[in-house]
This record gives sequence, structure tokens and C-alpha cells, in this order.
Amino acid sequence: MAIQTIALENIKSLTDVELIAKAIRGREDGFEELVRRYQRPITGYVYRMLNDYDASLDVTQEVFIKVYNSLERYSSDYKFSTWLYRNAHNAAIDYMRRNSHN
Repeated sequence: MAIQTIALENIKSLTDVELIAKAIRGREDGFEELVRRYQRPITGYVYRMLNDYDASLDVTQEVFIKVYNSLERYSSDYKFSTWLYRNAHNAAIDYMRRNSHN
């Protein structure tokens, strides 16, 4: 248990770029930490766009799946959070388009 706690504390001290590198190398804990860091703020951001809590949870999940599948295309020239929020913004707009009743 102590080793697990030390590992968890070590992973929390890593930068987003370091976590992305771990995730790309196949370490699930790298991506899990990114989700822990950003899930609530992304859900809140999407909720403010959609004003629907259940939809915001679904869209947030879609965002993290899309981000996970495209981690290798992420450029560290940009902040990860900026890239993540851009993905969330686009996913929320896509959701609104799919669910507009015109």
C-alpha cells in the first residue's frame, strides 16, 4: 500500500507533457492522472455551453476518448489544457448541431 501511495504522489507531481509521454508509452496511470486533473473543469466548461448536466457528462467522456486516441498528435508547443479545451469546445458544438431541432 505504501508503494502505491508513493507512486500516486509521484505521478501527481508530473507535468502534463510528462503524463502524455507516459500514456503514449502505454502507462495507463499517465492518462488517468490527466483525467483526474481535468475531468471536473472540462465537465463544467461543457455544461456552461450545453446547460444540460447529463449531456455534459457524455460529451466530456467523448472528449477524453478522442484525446486519448489522438495523444500522439498532440504538440507540446501548445499547453495541453488549451488543446483539451479546444477539443471540448468542438465536441460541445458538435453535440449542439446533432441535437438541434430545426
